[in-house]
Amino acid sequence: MTKICTSVQELLAATGGETSELSAGERAHLDNCAACSAAREREVRLARLLETALPPEDASFQEAVMSALAPRRRRRRALALLPAAAALLLTLAGTVLLGGVPAGGLFAQVPAWSSHGWVALAATAHDWMIAVNATCRAMALLPPLVPIAAVAVSLAGLLALLGAARRWRAVHHSGRR
Repeated sequence: MTKICTSVQELLAATGGETSELSAGERAHLDNCAACSAAREREVRLARLLETALPPEDASFQEAVMSALAPRRRRRRALALLPAAAALLLTLAGTVLLGGVPAGGLFAQVPAWSSHGWVALAATAHDWMIAVNATCRAMALLPPLVPIAAVAVSLAGLLALLGAARRWRAVHHSGRR
């Protein structure tokens, strides 16, 4: 296909097969080129088909369709944010449970909970909020692989917590006997 063929066929596609936009040289080419004439016929047939297949523009119909789609869009946006929120939550949980900066970690506080341990828990919750704030600020500065690594560390932290809880439970139950 020559350069003129490409140009003529693009103009035909843009105008639905109309030749009014073509220059005199392009019209002469259209009369002499079988490929471009066939492309024009296809575009004309497609334009006719679209005229009969598409309903006329109706503002109320368009508004009804768009309003029906709005809840789905909101739901899809919320679902699209769900993995990011879960990753952030896992990252924060790993940070807090493993004694991340600046908190001493809830994991370190678990055996110390007692009647006066609620003060320590409140202090840890405050430290957790500081860690959440610092993490949110840092997320904007980090490359995309860092949150993925943070999720991996968080999952490792959760596994470590489960292992420690099992050991602590075994020690706790063996002391009761």
